[in-house]
Amino acid sequence: DSDVIIGKYAEGKMYNGTQVPFKNGKNIKDASIITDHILSTLAPHKMYRRAMLNQYDVRFPDSSYIPVEEDQVFNMKAYSVSRKISILADKDYYYWNQREDFGNLGKSSSYTYNEPWKYLNILSEVFNIIEASPNWTLAEQSRLKAMYIGRLFNSSYTTVIEIIKLQKNEQEREKLIAGLRKIINERMDAQSINEVRQASRWMVLGIKYGMNDEELSNLETELFSGEKSLAQNIQSINGETVKNLSIHGRTCAIPVDFLKKETSLGTK
Repeated sequence: DSDVIIGKYAEGKMYNGTQVPFKNGKNIKDASIITDHILSTLAPHKMYRRAMLNQYDVRFPDSSYIPVEEDQVFNMKAYSVSRKISILADKDYYYWNQREDFGNLGKSSSYTYNEPWKYLNILSEVFNIIEASPNWTLAEQSRLKAMYIGRLFNSSYTTVIEIIKLQKNEQEREKLIAGLRKIINERMDAQSINEVRQASRWMVLGIKYGMNDEELSNLETELFSGEKSLAQNIQSINGETVKNLSIHGRTCAIPVDFLKKETSLGTK
């Protein structure tokens, strides 16, 4: 009686390093949207109950409104109305293959966040879906907003800082930042922001408190400048190691535990 079934991914021919979730082999009949890593897989390689899709009009959005990451909108809508989401991880169900020319839709000239409205529309629409869900409590909605913006701002292939730099001029960059600031201020409370994963939270805080694109880039440089910077203005708050930084006169506690992990892995 599942509405969505997520099958285990496997490394197929010419596997390109994309995440393969659910490696532990555990089947979950009634999976939690919060704790079972469902939000880590928003590609449409799943099984869906047709009656559910039709009842709630779950469809891919029009490309004139959501031209990028439209599968994320589709899946978030499906998740939001599903009575039960199940995971099949006992064996391989979907093989992740790479085309021989290493091409895909994501590499086309039109499939890019090169205009502010593209990025703003997907974040706004996903938040609309989360808030309209008949199944998720207010606490779950708050947590899911944090989880989604954390994913969107710092994905495996780009960050919001890089998206801002893609815009064609300063006016467009500021338009994007202002739009993101409006969404964050109006649709995320303090608890929701505190639940954003550390690798993205500094970006959310920087945008929330008025940084422009140059200031965000400078903040990125300061955070990632090495072990010496991590030793300055450090304290522990609620189990997190935070670095106190001034953002437009406001002292903000920026979590930096994730930087220590990246440094230890030799990635930064």
